Amino acid sequence: MEQEETGGARRVFDQVREEMLEDAALRGGAYTIPADRANAAGFTMFDTPNSDDNLIEVLVPKDRIERLPSQASVRIRSRDGRVYLGTVVRGPYALPDGLRADAPPVVATALHGSVFLPEYHGLVSVELAGEERDGALMPHGGAGRCGDRSLLEDRGKCASWSRVRPRRSSSLVRSHA
Repeated sequence: MEQEETGGARRVFDQVREEMLEDAALRGGAYTIPADRANAAGFTMFDTPNSDDNLIEVLVPKDRIERLPSQASVRIRSRDGRVYLGTVVRGPYALPDGLRADAPPVVATALHGSVFLPEYHGLVSVELAGEERDGALMPHGGAGRCGDRSLLEDRGKCASWSRVRPRRSSSLVRSHA
């Protein structure tokens, strides 16, 4: 009896899998990351009511967490063409996918010495230094949009930060009142 149930479940699984593959083929095949995002170290996240001014949360795929260590310099390329410069000031943190880090299954299994390691991703906070415009570091008027890509620059490009000229102008001061 048990073998019949297992076989039936297997047939349903195989049928559903086949239908999903056919459906994907009709829509152009498996999802591929767009070329302009393929090398991104992470992606910006929505602000929350607890968000700090000048800080952006960046979600990091598991296999790229080591690319955004604490104090890393980053460029955030916005979909509207703007480029922001910033520094990782918090993290990287590893967070379970679809679960809070303090979710009961995670906590209970850890307390009892079991290994429960769900899939996870990274999270870092980036403090913005400003917007890069015409080789100058300018105050930014916003923090990009959710889903913008965060690129970790190599040491050579990070060294160029020291050559970005800050511009001071009272007309660029923004009030948050």
